[in-house]
Formats: sequence, structure tokens, C-alpha cells
Amino acid sequence: MQALRKQMKQNPIVVWLAGAGILAIIAVVFVVISSQGGPPAIVGDYTIRALSELSDSELVNAMSEGVIPHQRLADGGFVLGFPSAPVTVVAFEDFACSHCQAYESTIAQLIETYVATGRARFEYRFFPTTDQRTGGYHSKLAACVGELAEERFWLAHEFLYARGSSGRLYSEDTGRLLAEETGVDYAELLECTQTVRQVGIDVQLGTNIGVRGTPAVALRYPDGQLTQAQGAPSFPQLSAIIEAAAIR
Repeated sequence: MQALRKQMKQNPIVVWLAGAGILAIIAVVFVVISSQGGPPAIVGDYTIRALSELSDSELVNAMSEGVIPHQRLADGGFVLGFPSAPVTVVAFEDFACSHCQAYESTIAQLIETYVATGRARFEYRFFPTTDQRTGGYHSKLAACVGELAEERFWLAHEFLYARGSSGRLYSEDTGRLLAEETGVDYAELLECTQTVRQVGIDVQLGTNIGVRGTPAVALRYPDGQLTQAQGAPSFPQLSAIIEAAAIR
């Protein structure tokens, strides 16, 4: 058992590959589900509340009431999930990236199966690649929604991926419609994009752990350890990682 835990900590990709074989049937089911349309809503079935605003009793009851806690890390990273979870899945993504748009079905499965049930957390990091022609503008828009109305970041996250999947991300009215969707002031949103630092912080973090393209995934453990980034694991592979983390 100790050898398995050591191997998982040093090389999580081994666990991903093992999980792929064990849970292959699940993969087939989810492929069928995700083929029905654009990216699914990630938080539409849940109430997102700031962790700092939840009392101890509210946190205990949150799971049964369909509430998922949200918080920002010391460096500003956006995290969804219960603090007691044994592992955090950290995704570096770009709203304009078609592969990231397709990966949203996997993220939705992750949140429904593991984040909402307290067995994992999800951390979103900006890493604009395709979006470089606008200077990471859409990442800055989402970051600024988080600055102006913190937990509404997740509404921005869904809105921008939906726009991207429908080919409307680069439309001139995206920023205005995003402001309306999330209830923030449009002028303040645009002003924030001129100074927001979160995108740069995330890009530097991703670069430090080997992100070269998107989507890319790393793991964060309760001690703060962040693994090197890998490619985008399938849902069965993520399942294997999370199940193994429970026995660390």
C-alpha cells in the first residue's frame, strides 16, 4: 500500500492509465451523454456560496442542500468544492480553445460526481493560448467578474464556454452580455480588464509546472503540493486519481 501511495504521489499519470482500463465502460456512457450538444452547465444545478460566508452548521448541511462552497486561494485562484476534499483537480484552460470547450463535459462530470459530493475540489486557472490575439481578453473578463462579484465567476465560466462553443466568443457584444448575465456593471468590468493581474499569475504558475498547451491538468494535495501538469485526463482517469487520493 505504501508503495502505491508513493508511486501515485510521484507519478499520477500511472494512476490515470490504470483507471482508464478499470472504468472504460463509464467512459462510453459519458461519451454518449456529452455528444448531445454544447458544453453542459457546470453549476446550474447547484448554489455556489463563498466558503467564508458559510457557518460551521451551514457547511455541514451544504452538501445535502445542493450548495457547493467557493473560495479564492492566496494567489487568487478560483476553487470550487469542500475544503476537506483529499485532492484538488487543477485545470489550466482557455475559453477560446476548442479542446477546452470539448473538455467541459469532463469537468461537468467531475463536479457532479466528486466536487458536489465532497470527494474532490476543482481549481480553474487561466492559460490563454488561442486567445492570444486578443491578449487573453476573455480570460480577463472572467477574472474581473470574480473581482467584482466573486462567486459569480462560475457563471462567467459557463457563459464564456457556451459562447465559445457556439462560435460567438469574439462577438463585440460578449463583454456586455457577460455583464448582464453575471449582474456586474459593464463599465466597471471593462475598466477592470485594464489592470487585472490574475491571468498573468495563472500563466506564470502554469509555466512553472510545465503547461505548454490547453487543456492541461495538475493535482493539488491538502499540504499545498502541486504536481507537474499533464495533458487532459479522461473522466475515468480522473476517477482513478480521486479514488486513489482517498487512501493516501
